[in-house]
Amino acid sequence: GTSGIDIDLRRVDIDQCPLPPGSTQLNIFAASDKCKKRTTECAPIAGLGFRRGSYLCVCKPGFYFPDTRGSQRAFNGSHIEEEYEKLIMVSTAGAAGGTGTR
Repeated sequence: GTSGIDIDLRRVDIDQCPLPPGSTQLNIFAASDKCKKRTTECAPIAGLGFRRGSYLCVCKPGFYFPDTRGSQRAFNGSHIEEEYEKLIMVSTAGAAGGTGTR
């Protein structure tokens, strides 16, 4: 026999930020964020559903966000994930002998 379950993934959040030290929580997406560890800290954003980039990269003390007049002084995880994917696609195309452009 088989059984099934329907889950509305729009209501399930992904937390890509690292788990706190000593945490025993199970999170297979933990520490998959693309924040620069030396200068920023990952802060999860709840309520965006089952999608990559649901986090902010917030500057650590002693570092600053380049746009000092911006309303949000953190890097958007969705934008970072998109740029990372573009970088991977270009480097993969280059490794395959192509340039990634025509």
